[in-house]
Amino acid sequence: MNKILKPGVSLLLVLWIFGGSYWIADHFSTVNPVPDVGFHFKHQDFKVKSDDNFYFAKDAAHLSIPEQCQHVLEQSSIYFMTQPDHEITLTGMFSSAETYSGSYPDLGIARAESLKKKYVDLGIPPKQIKTESKPNADVILHNDRVYNAVSIKFEKVLDRSVLIKKEKPIFVKQKKLSQKKLVQGQTDKLNPPYKVRKLNLYFPQSTYKLKIVPELKEYFEEVLVYLAKNPKAKVWVIGHTDDKGDRKVNIRLSKYRARAVRDFMFEHGFKKNQIQIDYKGPDEPIATNDTEEGRTKNRRVEVRVVD
Repeated sequence: MNKILKPGVSLLLVLWIFGGSYWIADHFSTVNPVPDVGFHFKHQDFKVKSDDNFYFAKDAAHLSIPEQCQHVLEQSSIYFMTQPDHEITLTGMFSSAETYSGSYPDLGIARAESLKKKYVDLGIPPKQIKTESKPNADVILHNDRVYNAVSIKFEKVLDRSVLIKKEKPIFVKQKKLSQKKLVQGQTDKLNPPYKVRKLNLYFPQSTYKLKIVPELKEYFEEVLVYLAKNPKAKVWVIGHTDDKGDRKVNIRLSKYRARAVRDFMFEHGFKKNQIQIDYKGPDEPIATNDTEEGRTKNRRVEVRVVD
């Protein structure tokens, strides 16, 4: 009897395992499918994409940004900043099934304003961004997360009266230094074989804001003293980036980094004919781009005095 029952019990056990596995897979893949929520942005020859995307909680405007999507937002922000004659329109969306009780007129505006704040934090002038709302939109709701809830439009502004004003310098304007006064009392620095040391200024990822420290002002005072006694000398200011992201965007970013340093020098007594700028993007690294330490060294502006 046992010999007859054993094969039958074994067969039922196998069918139960496979049948249960099939039911679980079929049930959950049907009830809870994973949507295609990737982030894609394209404008002319510039494009970025990510398999992941930012999202909002259901009925809320709190913005969550996965690490992969954070990088493409940074890249797009650089591209936006290099075209100040264009305007960004963020259209916030929400479904009819969502409710909202915040301070903005509706959930769509609240979501658009949340993404606007992120872009402003990345350096985009607030006046370059406008927000609007689209109710009853076809957003993607998955596990209480709302995807595709803000669309991005980037277009040239034809009416010059609404173009953004030129931003103030990224540093506090100070009184220009007199080259004549600098030379007085510092002639000991000019005795041979005195040479101005080289300087590298480093920048955080995807930014061109210059960090002002007392040592920076002291360095440029040295350079001014040298130039006063060596009028044929030039200061080369060369911008660089790491190799992350679109190459064309990095070229622009390196240009803006060099300009930020040059503008700081103008505000501190340098003359236009004393400075030459150049920008290399990711093409001339001084360290590996395979590590964060190396990429930090490559995100720089080189300042060199050339006789």
